[in-house]
Amino acid sequence: MRRKGCLNWRLGSDDPIKGDIMKFKFIPENKEEEDLLKSHSEVRPILEVYLPIVQGRALMAGVHLKIFETIAHKALSLEQLVDTLSLNPESLGLLLNVLVCSNYLVYKKEKYSLTELSKKTLLPDAECQVWGGIEYARIRWKMLDHLEEVIKTGKGVDIHKDFLNTHENWTFYQRSMYEHAVVGADEIANNIPVREGAKKMLDIGGAHGLYGAKICQMHPPMTSTVFDLPDAVKTAESLAKEAGIDNIVDFKPGNALKDDLGSDYDLIFASNLCHHFTEQENQKFLCKIYAALKEGGSVALFGFTPPDLENNQNLSNALMSLMFKVNSGGRNYAPSDYTNWAESAGFKQVDIQPKFAKKNKILMVGIK
Repeated sequence: MRRKGCLNWRLGSDDPIKGDIMKFKFIPENKEEEDLLKSHSEVRPILEVYLPIVQGRALMAGVHLKIFETIAHKALSLEQLVDTLSLNPESLGLLLNVLVCSNYLVYKKEKYSLTELSKKTLLPDAECQVWGGIEYARIRWKMLDHLEEVIKTGKGVDIHKDFLNTHENWTFYQRSMYEHAVVGADEIANNIPVREGAKKMLDIGGAHGLYGAKICQMHPPMTSTVFDLPDAVKTAESLAKEAGIDNIVDFKPGNALKDDLGSDYDLIFASNLCHHFTEQENQKFLCKIYAALKEGGSVALFGFTPPDLENNQNLSNALMSLMFKVNSGGRNYAPSDYTNWAESAGFKQVDIQPKFAKKNKILMVGIK
């Protein structure tokens, strides 16, 4: 079974109750494969622990070894790629075979070139960049080596200390976060209430600062301060400049659980941060946010929910929640968890935006 038709992402129902479900499945390309999948159920788990794993890892290698970048503007032969990149010809040939069969490369007249998808996504100056996320996937791959240990002990790895321990890894991580934020930043910003005349916003764990910038652009003259770990700030500032938002976003290094957040903010926002914390840490976190806000100021927290195993078996959210447990000891939390933390901290008018709940996400807003 080749990748074409064999391994596809399937988008699920748009039903407002069930939400969107994204799963992958194997699709037979001929009658023989169809009969095999129907008559031998044991084939599916064998394929799922082999084909997607090797295919995904091959894509990571292709990006990291700059194969796509090297043939971005000119088709090259295997020999030319070997000479340019100083790689082993036999091993490189086998990798290129996978990338061709995965529809990321085209092989014609003994030369390799990019498919339209690769041009659009896998180059440093691509229209829809995702190469940062693919580079970060290599780091995530190493973290998953600890999965069984995490299941036994309940203790995740220290992603910041043990895996984001170089400037390059921080760069990959931050760019990955930026690539994800580009997709939904406008929608999130449109659904966060900001009182008239607001001037001061704190974006906790905001990395590149895009979410805060989008919110502030909709509510001038407000500006945003990103409060993030010192190593994160070092790489995030250049991303903000690259995105053209450094005129509205500045950066302050610190630890959200340990350091003073400042005071008199009109809005405090945090995206995909609570899953790094335990329930007790999140309660402490909300109390610190409450203390740092002006009276009448608002808090907005964005994240992903755990799957509803009876009504909405969302594989994507289940995978993310497990990954968060591995990389920091946290997990995805339910809307009721967010509400309880906020109300216990003293917030009033705590609301869960229903628009995001339909998409297995959470946007909680509370007023001090």
